[in-house]
Amino acid sequence: RECILPLADLLLKKCCASMHRDIHGFTDEARKLILEYEWPGNIRQLANTIERAVILEDDRKIHTYNLALPKKTLRQQVAAARPAVG
Repeated sequence: RECILPLADLLLKKCCASMHRDIHGFTDEARKLILEYEWPGNIRQLANTIERAVILEDDRKIHTYNLALPKKTLRQQVAAARPAVG
């Protein structure tokens, strides 16, 4: 998990270069969402998510709304769906 953010930064730079976009990173909220998300599609899903965000972004940083990821992680969703023991 510790390599997710550096990988996201690298993918963002490559994507911006290929699309000639001037985006300078992720907002703090977007970085947190990237780090907490489970990424069931692995690197391919991360790359596709970043590419989509670069296409949609009209600011200098990628925001959470352009990542199109659920605010709750898969782990949080599973934990919330479990019945309470008691």
